[in-house]
Amino acid sequence: MGLRLFVAISIAVLPSASAGRDDAQQAWDRWEEQRRYVSTEPSIKTQDGNLVLTSKEKCTMDCKVDFVKGTSMDADVTALQDTQVNLQDKQAELSSLLAQTESDLFFRLRAFDAQTEKDLSAKITSLEGELKTTKDTLSALKTKVFQRCAFNKGNGQYESAPATANTDRECTTIAKCGGETYERVPPTPYSDRVCQSLTKCAPGKTIEAKKPTPTMDRICTTLTLCFLGTSYQVKAPTATTDRVCKAITKCKDGESVVEAATAVADQKCAVLGLTAGAPLKTCADAKKTGDYFVMVDGSKSNVAKTRCWSYSNSHWTLVGRANGSGREFNPKAELWDDDTLLNEKSSSSAKTSMKNAFWTGTKATKMMVCFKSLTDGCQIMPLKDSRRSFVGKTLKTLFSSGKSVQMGISMDKYASNIGWKGEVFQQRVDASQWCGINKGSCCGQCGCSGGGPVRDSYDVSPKKGRGWVVRIGCIGDYSSNHCHLDDSGFGIGVTNCGDGGGCCGTVNSRNMAYRDGGREGTRYYQKYTAGIYIVAE
Repeated sequence: MGLRLFVAISIAVLPSASAGRDDAQQAWDRWEEQRRYVSTEPSIKTQDGNLVLTSKEKCTMDCKVDFVKGTSMDADVTALQDTQVNLQDKQAELSSLLAQTESDLFFRLRAFDAQTEKDLSAKITSLEGELKTTKDTLSALKTKVFQRCAFNKGNGQYESAPATANTDRECTTIAKCGGETYERVPPTPYSDRVCQSLTKCAPGKTIEAKKPTPTMDRICTTLTLCFLGTSYQVKAPTATTDRVCKAITKCKDGESVVEAATAVADQKCAVLGLTAGAPLKTCADAKKTGDYFVMVDGSKSNVAKTRCWSYSNSHWTLVGRANGSGREFNPKAELWDDDTLLNEKSSSSAKTSMKNAFWTGTKATKMMVCFKSLTDGCQIMPLKDSRRSFVGKTLKTLFSSGKSVQMGISMDKYASNIGWKGEVFQQRVDASQWCGINKGSCCGQCGCSGGGPVRDSYDVSPKKGRGWVVRIGCIGDYSSNHCHLDDSGFGIGVTNCGDGGGCCGTVNSRNMAYRDGGREGTRYYQKYTAGIYIVAE
């Protein structure tokens, strides 16, 4: 079909034969107009595709196709003949081209058909082979029994390899997660279960917040921290339970911390001084006047109970009592300067004499004696003068030194301060007088004998029995030029000429006494119990 169409199209585009006919007709017409010598009417027709001149009658003259020479028709006939020749050439060329085209198309079509047929034949052969293989496989599968993998809801087997024409399917036991593993990916009939190790909580840092399940990992969380100073641990953590913390107890008004909190224990609060386990460091810590447990030397290992009293802008510690009628604090008594304690556990308000651990173990910055009671007839005593200082020393150190500390105060003023003036001085004030601690007469041992300048024999130890001695108080003489200060004296630890030891000897006199020369004799203050205080360093 394609070949025919191509040939038809090719012929259609060639020069038409009718064009030649038109040219011949035009030549003929001109010839007819000019014909001469022709007795009969000629005609032109085609014969076998060629133009020829015919007539029904013979020419009058010798007529030829070229007609009579010299006529105007000769040129037209010649042109017509040339056209005929050209047309015949074109027809021959067209015939040759057509024949060649048909030949080429024929051979090409034959070659194409042969290759296509070959390819189709090979494809058909391949498909027939595959079909045969498939049929054989199906036939074999129909006749062969394969094993089945028992999945059993994930607890049996899974198909690890499929069956083929020559091999059975492979079944594998499904893995089981246990111990420290869990199922991360569940099994299917064609895949195994995937197990993964459980997360481990770091001891001391994390704990198990959520237990693992067969299909879920363990969840760990950070341990709660107790912060020292604000909270403490009341329950230690375990592998599965968190640490429990509790806020430190706040001390109430009036209470103080007696035991600091630790990482595992609450702080302890108490009103300091009420128990030996929660003592005051010094009486300066007391909220009010009263009896308290106080550290003797700033250490909780050495605690004693005593009276604390806030007076004259200072915090005083009771270290001793002197009952006026007793002899425990006579001038020669060892109790002044040794480590012996006396009635140290008695009530502070008792009337008996007392010496506690603060006398021997607490360093003092001040000293005070209340002669008429624990709070009455009080006089602050100096612990230093221009010659020496016992500030920062214990009373034991002071009284055992044998050294005196002088006060810049008169006997009259001293007696007025303690409320004894009317009782001590009945007649007149001594011309020579000394007040302070560890005072005594030199009794001829200070460079004079009966006369000479009056001196305060501060370096004469009371234990050596040299006349008048006053441990705490004043001594004096009516004369301004006498070295024997033996006319008057008062205080604690006093001896005088009328005590039986003479004016140059000391005896175990009463704890508190006064003397106003020989006219008054010796009197004892049996109705008073003096209190001796210090201010702790």
